[in-house]
Amino acid sequence: MEIDIMDLSMMDKQILPEMLNQLLSTRDVLGSGRKLMILRRLHALSPPAAIRLRACLEELVWAPGAPAMIWGTTRHINHTLVGLLDGFVYRRVKGQCRNIRQDLATSLGKKIADVPTISSYIGDMMRQMVFALKEGPPTLEAAKWIRARVYELLGLMITGSELTAGLVWSTVRLAAAGAITDAQATRVLDTLARVRWVPSYRTPLILEMIVAAVYEALA
Repeated sequence: MEIDIMDLSMMDKQILPEMLNQLLSTRDVLGSGRKLMILRRLHALSPPAAIRLRACLEELVWAPGAPAMIWGTTRHINHTLVGLLDGFVYRRVKGQCRNIRQDLATSLGKKIADVPTISSYIGDMMRQMVFALKEGPPTLEAAKWIRARVYELLGLMITGSELTAGLVWSTVRLAAAGAITDAQATRVLDTLARVRWVPSYRTPLILEMIVAAVYEALA
């Protein structure tokens, strides 16, 4: 079975241990071997959920003769995951999506654009904001555009701190290139300096708030 931590929302500390206990505490009836659970985007775990996950792992996965095994994926190792690392054999995969796309391009004899990085995506997003505001004042369509960008950012498994850092860097670069005025850059940086982002279940709302605040500061 596969579980995406982001789908558990604010209830991860209650739902995850219960699911693990129900699914992993008994062996398969057919005796086909240990059960396998895949946990995606572990970096989104809240600290209480990570503590409870540790207890489940010690009892159901790491103990001798345990009936189950768990694989996990994460974009990075944060302070929440440090307490879980000693029980995992971990492997770092770098640029896998890029290699797959390039192999496909080679086999088809075509050129496929590189997979964007977080920095390049945020930079493009900022430039689109600036261009849109030069075309005219903000409209309600901006809300739909921001919501679409937030869904894409969630697909990149980005955190509030990463988005804030990327926006700061993009703002400085746009100001240095003359794409935005010093006054705009000052307003954006002041806005980002006041951002309060909270990891875990509030991630979608926090990302939307940050992008909307930057858009308003540029206007």
